Amino acid sequence: MHRKWLWIRTVALTFLLTGFLGPVSAHSVFAQAPVRLAILPFQVNAPAEFSYLKQGIPDMLASRLAWEKKVVVLLAPEAAPQGPLTETAARQAASALKADLVLFGSLTALGNSISVDMKLMDLSGEKPVRTFFARSQSLNDVIPKIDLLAARINRDALGRTVAKKASAPPSASPRVVDESRIHPEKLIQGGFQDTGGTGQTDIFAQSAGVMARARFWKSPNFTFLINGLSLGDVTGNGKPEIVVATPTAVRIFSKTRNRFREIQKIVLGRFISIVGVDAADINGNGVAEIFVSALNMQKNAARSLVLEYNGARFVRIVEKSPWFYRIVGKQTKNPILLGQRIKIGDAFSGAITEMGWDGKGYVKERTLANRAKANLMGFARGDVQNNGQSLYLAYDPNDHILLMDASGKVLWKDADRRGGSSLYTTLATEEPGVENIRYLPMRLAVFDLDQDGKTEVIAAKNHEITGGLLKRFRVYTKSRFQFLSWDGIGLSLLRETRSIAGFVRDFFLGDFDGDGNAELVAAVVMKEGSLAFTRPKSAIIAYDLGIFKKP
Repeated sequence: MHRKWLWIRTVALTFLLTGFLGPVSAHSVFAQAPVRLAILPFQVNAPAEFSYLKQGIPDMLASRLAWEKKVVVLLAPEAAPQGPLTETAARQAASALKADLVLFGSLTALGNSISVDMKLMDLSGEKPVRTFFARSQSLNDVIPKIDLLAARINRDALGRTVAKKASAPPSASPRVVDESRIHPEKLIQGGFQDTGGTGQTDIFAQSAGVMARARFWKSPNFTFLINGLSLGDVTGNGKPEIVVATPTAVRIFSKTRNRFREIQKIVLGRFISIVGVDAADINGNGVAEIFVSALNMQKNAARSLVLEYNGARFVRIVEKSPWFYRIVGKQTKNPILLGQRIKIGDAFSGAITEMGWDGKGYVKERTLANRAKANLMGFARGDVQNNGQSLYLAYDPNDHILLMDASGKVLWKDADRRGGSSLYTTLATEEPGVENIRYLPMRLAVFDLDQDGKTEVIAAKNHEITGGLLKRFRVYTKSRFQFLSWDGIGLSLLRETRSIAGFVRDFFLGDFDGDGNAELVAAVVMKEGSLAFTRPKSAIIAYDLGIFKKP
């Protein structure tokens, strides 16, 4: 009898120790209620542009740690402690939420390294505080590192295992090239080059009925970030130049035969942030003006300007303008200047207007799309339905294409997300120290690609690694161009280019090399250089659109 009682005590003690030392506390082992896990906003020790990660990381962790009937995740940004996020402060914040466990931590960017450090605390005090950390060399690796940390927390602290996908058996098939890793540097520099066959330099994704031969061109890589791109005779010499906008400057390039060189750099100051550029001769003096759409340093109000070459240098003919500018109709040799007066706190409000030169400045002539909730940076106009009626195209704030009539009424909305940009404005916020970000849209274009009298729509599609799930977090890893046409119901995909590494920032259509044919010319950003001590990397690529011409 004594041995039997001793055996029962031993088994009971084993269960108790398992509950006490195991993944979760004894309370959660024997209680029917799930464990309540509070995840607090992270402390971000990095430039202001990373502030979205304060709540972005908890959002990512919540989706990975929630466990039906086992773990309930509590996200309460308003419960975050003020000041340093110490263990005592985290305990107090989690206690107010009646949590059993609390997860908190920080992200620190130092040089080329990003460190994510987390602590998991059992509020019962039965278990010691556990630490989890990971480091990466770029922002692109942060989400995989968070996935890794979440897997460790699930396994080591919550007793949850996730089955790994079985590896595919070895195959004797030829190696398949990952299109997302095709880098712009793989394109041949110099003049346009022919591509063909099934090699990885074909610009079009392979599909039935798609021609696979095209010509392309690529500039050298630049160690500056490109925020805008346009084409125009901005020096008045009768030949078009390529206008490149960086965040604080405008650079002018010429393309003659196989030579691509910078001929002018205009520094506009450190207190603006350029988000777009266009060029056209609107005032009728034979020289194309450069319309620079820009924000102030707080990124909550427009501070645009217009440059013009006076025969000796580029001068500012408009400064500190509250308007965004966009040129449409350049391919028809009838360029029209559109403007949108940007309201403080909401870049997707304000009527889009047609503007003209009155001898002293650019003034409103008539209102277009008065009811539209769109931003001018992603606005285009053309006979999209090929019925003789001019309609408007724009992106909504979530990067869905909208087709609108002359009043701005939405006739059709794309179910897919296209475009995508990391340029943004800031909105008013009640949370101190946190930016309320609204991303600006990508450019759209309406163009008759095959010169058959019917127009197509050209859109860039940047691939965002979170799929747009996080409002304050965007990192693009690859991109492609898509060519769309109206099929009577909506815009359907005609064809698309292969993926390239990096993302498209801006593009234009025009004859930039003087061969009489239009090219699709794009600015591709491989690195934004947003981390401390990292340098951006951009390039300009061009596709010859002669491939679209029907024989």
